[in-house]
Amino acid sequence: MADWDMKRNDTSPALKMQCQDSDGNGVDVSNADIKFHLVELTSGDIVIDKTPTIIEGTQGEIKYQWEPEDTEKAGLYAAEAEVIYQDGEIETFPNDQDENIIVQIHEDLN
Repeated sequence: MADWDMKRNDTSPALKMQCQDSDGNGVDVSNADIKFHLVELTSGDIVIDKTPTIIEGTQGEIKYQWEPEDTEKAGLYAAEAEVIYQDGEIETFPNDQDENIIVQIHEDLN
């Protein structure tokens, strides 16, 4: 079962997520560089490696606004946010392999 379902070629709604610590608290990403990754589960290929928008940085809230080419291919994907802090440290969210954000892009009717 996917956490996020959409149809091919859809660009809305944006995927929103919160970068959280192990206690479920938002992690401050205000001054960090962030990359949104989408990986096709069958091949392991990275489909998206782009910068998301920070919604509320002190709470770790970000969103990725889909572009038309992002959803061209139906399939099952895993999404994550890679945060590069100002001191060079890197942290990926979600950071538990069992909690990946699963995205299902379904075939459309035409």
